[in-house]
Amino acid sequence: QTSADLLFLVGNDADSFNRWEAAQVLAKKLIGKTYAALVAQKPAPSVGSFARALGKSLKDSSIDNAFKAKLLQLPMVEEIVELIGKDVDASLVVKARDHVRAEVARKLARDLKRVAKSTVDHGAYRPDTEGTARRALQFSALGLLSAAEPDFVMEQLEALFAKATNMTVEFSAASLATRMDHPRAADMLSKFYERHHSDHLLVDKWFAVQALMPGNAAARVRQLMEHKDFTLKTPNRVYALVRNFIGGNLAGFHSEDGEGYRLAADAIIALNAINPQVASRMATGFRSWRMFNASRRTAAQREMQRILAEPQLSRDVLEIISRTLQV
Repeated sequence: QTSADLLFLVGNDADSFNRWEAAQVLAKKLIGKTYAALVAQKPAPSVGSFARALGKSLKDSSIDNAFKAKLLQLPMVEEIVELIGKDVDASLVVKARDHVRAEVARKLARDLKRVAKSTVDHGAYRPDTEGTARRALQFSALGLLSAAEPDFVMEQLEALFAKATNMTVEFSAASLATRMDHPRAADMLSKFYERHHSDHLLVDKWFAVQALMPGNAAARVRQLMEHKDFTLKTPNRVYALVRNFIGGNLAGFHSEDGEGYRLAADAIIALNAINPQVASRMATGFRSWRMFNASRRTAAQREMQRILAEPQLSRDVLEIISRTLQV
């Protein structure tokens, strides 16, 4: 299918899934081309046609809100890495995706604001299908708009967080503010922790959302590992913070300076003595190392060799890291 075919499907197909799939394929192409333009230091491709097709679907009353929410979510950076395939610069992949999101958001800003306003909860919270879809669309619209108008979105999130009568809205507002890495997000995170520090599941979520934050991610995760509520002896807490960082924060884990790999190796070595099973699950995060560029491959290889040099390494960790280095 040509790009023209896909654009037509995004704006017109009677099957919502086909619209979503066509949008995902187009978005991958756009982000891939934007990445190539950044590498070559050339102008990025226009997103105008793609934005118009999304806008048409957003206004279509025959489409369910849950599908509209999905339509506004661009492919994850991991999918773009797989599309590129080799010698990937992780930072540029994130930059390319952010660029496309920002350009689409600028062109759809009026529609996104309208959607965000029309999907605000009124009355008592109801955990039904209609309410769930409405809230999903609300935060998808705000999430995309945040790429173009972060201060406006932050004001909306602060209001939602302050008036939240349910955990979906409260956590979604805090989570989106954190992913935006907005200066005022720290206050929201602090309030969330103060409210829910006695609930283990919500503290896990509090750690998890910070593991995915952009910026100096490895240093932030190391600092959080010193938090009084973090312990390597609790698997769910490790998964919330460390595994989310390794598996969900691509730019942080695959940072140019190798700090993400170093943090992962330190955690795997420490976990090996406490819980080898959890350590082996962390070790699988290195499996994509050969897809990245030379400096990252060198840094990842160095840290995996450091893990293998550890005495009394468990059989599972030894096998996973050894095979990963050989592939």
